[in-house]
Amino acid sequence: MNKRRISLAVASLALVGAIIFGGPKLFNLWWHRGIPELPTHSDVPIVRDLVFAPRQPDFEVLEMQVKARQAVPVNEGFGCRFILQTKLRYRVTGKPGFRPVIQCAHITARCVKRGDFGTASESDIEIVPIFKVFDTRIDKSYDGTPLELSITLEDIVGSNSWGENIYQIHCGSKTGKIKIYYDKGSWPQILEE
Repeated sequence: MNKRRISLAVASLALVGAIIFGGPKLFNLWWHRGIPELPTHSDVPIVRDLVFAPRQPDFEVLEMQVKARQAVPVNEGFGCRFILQTKLRYRVTGKPGFRPVIQCAHITARCVKRGDFGTASESDIEIVPIFKVFDTRIDKSYDGTPLELSITLEDIVGSNSWGENIYQIHCGSKTGKIKIYYDKGSWPQILEE
């Protein structure tokens, strides 16, 4: 009788654990079923968490090009996703003997206005390159002169609502704009780049 209770308790704990830890994964698989994969390629990793980045070198964004590509609907008309491609050319100044190297790009997004009944949804996306500081490439020949570098970033972005979605992309002093139109009965359209 006691062994039976222990077995029942262990089975109950296993079931509760499976629901707690496996439930969200199963829900995620169900929710995203039938959504085409959006393969992305970035020159550096993209992060969204806070990054410890003290003593970052000064950088200036010289040129920014933004482009939306491969817009696809998400799960039975509840929205759409697309690949945001950003090409950056910037100037960075490091310390003599330490050549600046980009470690990753920090991307944050926020909804500014949710569209309603024919008005557009608006979102801001901020991109900040993060440079290696402590394990920067030691280069005795580098004299601290400004360097011009280029990177390409690709990230998957989701729509806020049906209808027109406007995205303002910011990096340094540069701003780009993308418009996506999505209606439940049609394929998403990239309106402006």
